[in-house]
Parts: sequence; C-alpha cells; structure tokens
Amino acid sequence: MSAKLELSQIDSRLTGAERDYVQAFREMACCLGVTSAAELGEQLDYDSSWAWRMLRGRDNALPREEVMQDLRGRLAAPPYSESTIKDLAHKAFAARKERRIRERDEKKRASKPPALAGTSEGPAAGAEPSSNSSLPVPLSAGDRQRSGKTGVSPGPRAARPSAPEFVDRAAALRSSPSGLLSIVRIAAGELSAYEGALALHLLKEGRDDTVADSFLEIYAKGREYSDVMETAVVLLDEFHMSDVASTVLRAALKTHAGKN
Repeated sequence: MSAKLELSQIDSRLTGAERDYVQAFREMACCLGVTSAAELGEQLDYDSSWAWRMLRGRDNALPREEVMQDLRGRLAAPPYSESTIKDLAHKAFAARKERRIRERDEKKRASKPPALAGTSEGPAAGAEPSSNSSLPVPLSAGDRQRSGKTGVSPGPRAARPSAPEFVDRAAALRSSPSGLLSIVRIAAGELSAYEGALALHLLKEGRDDTVADSFLEIYAKGREYSDVMETAVVLLDEFHMSDVASTVLRAALKTHAGKN
C-alpha cells in the first residue's frame, strides 16, 4: 500500500465488516496508483474531503457499492471480484446500521440524568426550561454568545462550520482584533480535524500567517491529542505541509506534557 495512504489508520470504532470493506477500498485505490485522497477524488469525481473520509471510514463514510465496482472496473487486475465486493458491501452496510443504532442508544442512556427518589425522571409538567445556558454562536451568526435572558429557548445548534467560511470571516474581521480573536477561538473549537488542516492550508496559502499562527496555537492547545494527530496527518497527506504539521504536534505535545 502507498506510504501516504498508510499515514492514517482506519477508524478504530468500525466493526470488523466495515474495516474489511474500507481496507478493500484502500487496496483498490492504491492499485489505481493514487497517493492521496485529493487524487482519488479527482479520479472518482468526489470532493477530496469525502474521499479522505471514505479511505479511513471516518464520520460513518463508507463508499457505495457502485463506487467500489466503478473503481474495480478501472483496474487491469482487480484484487477483488464483483461478487466479493457485493458481499463485502452488504455486510459492511448492515454492520454500520447496527453499530449506529447501538451508539445512538448508548448515547441516550449516557445523557439521561438519574431520577431522584420520589420524583419523575423528566421536568415537572409546565416547568420552564433553563434560560441561563448559551450555545456557541455559529460562524455565520456573529462573534459573541447571545445572552440567555430573553426567555426564548435556543433553537437547534447550527451545523459544524467549514474552513472556507472561517477564513472568509477572519478576512472580514481583520480590522477588529477582538472580533477576529473570537472567531479564531470558535473555529479552533468547532472545526473537524480535516477542516482544521484545510483552514491552516488556506490561511498559509493566502499568506495570512498571523491568523494561521493564532489558530494553530489555540487549536493545538485546546483540542484532544487525537484530533491534533489527525490534523497533522491531513497536513502531511493532503497538503504536504510538513513544517506546519510538526509545529502543530510540538505545540500539542508541550501542552499535554504540562498536564501530566
């Protein structure tokens, strides 16, 4: 297998059937001669971020059977037969469905508060929800949290922001240091590992080193080490930014070493 594609492991949360399917996808991608998700995305007409997820089984992303068969058809000597791919796909998607149901049920049980003796499990009928909590404002809605004193319960949380959206907002806030710092902090806390790497790539590409350095420092120090590791892998794998990847890892190592 290509050294580049080996830089990141398949998501450890996947079941055996899912891992077998993703591994088959990776093997055929390597037989095609691609060395990165970006190249594979171009070959299959997929967004590079989605190709990256499929190569690792991240975020429940599994390639459809049609994609696998299309990839197989491009190979002179495919390592898997059509029937084998069909069988792998059937088992993988069935296993994914069962796993997601199991994870959803476990999450519900974990988030359910224990009932107090002599009380019902839920809030009393007619009770007003607490209005003291506030959620992070999405990148498209402003730089500060809104006060929860309006008496209106907050709506559903906005979708996770994207790297291009963050970079655009940062550019618009250059004349407002406090607003810029606020949006950098929000992005550092909410962007996915892949989007974090993409943000650094876009900022460096646009020669916005000041914002890039601030984002890198806050991201590396505030995120789980596994997230930072994944971001470093993407920086190496997709964007060939070895210096930035090393800086991210050094900052994270220094922070986590200080906590021990």
